[in-house]
Amino acid sequence: MVALKKLGAQVGGVELDPEAITFAQKFMDIQDVRNCSILELDDGPAYDLVILHDFIEHPLNPIEVLEKIKNLLKPGGLISLWTPNADYNFRDTERVMFRIDLEHLQYLSSKTCLYLAEMLQIEIIHLESVGFPFIEAKMTDKSARNTKFSNLKLQIKSLIKTLPGYRVINQFGKALKTAISAPLDIRRGNYHLFCILKKLS
Repeated sequence: MVALKKLGAQVGGVELDPEAITFAQKFMDIQDVRNCSILELDDGPAYDLVILHDFIEHPLNPIEVLEKIKNLLKPGGLISLWTPNADYNFRDTERVMFRIDLEHLQYLSSKTCLYLAEMLQIEIIHLESVGFPFIEAKMTDKSARNTKFSNLKLQIKSLIKTLPGYRVINQFGKALKTAISAPLDIRRGNYHLFCILKKLS
């Protein structure tokens, strides 16, 4: 909300924790924060964008919540969803989500997003799976790093054949430093789903 406010948007939120509301109002200058749930908001098209990041996996009644949000959106309004990716679990040998996210009540997959869009009669304008930098680095990015080192081995073999010994060591050091320090690209992972839905009318 702070980032959107800096861009000139009129922002507001809902929050169940009174201390979080006080913090938002006092330290972030976000005054319109209501102490209620989404389902308690008045009906009527009032919003251009509703952001549900790391939220939809928590409520007992996610479909009811999404139906309510649809009623709160203006025509052409957007819902931004960011949530753990259920598709990821099938490829996760260490079951990261179900080990550390025990408070989650459901997980959405790409197929779930398609189903919800059809059921609610709203349009998906963006859908992708994206990484989670720390977990990807520690848990699932082994294959990417192995690829880097495989390429490194090929470079080293090539160097050994064509360069004097001291230059091989020098080139090896540079290549190793590059491989280890290369930043992880969030779009290389698939721990989260990022979906933007659009109300048609």
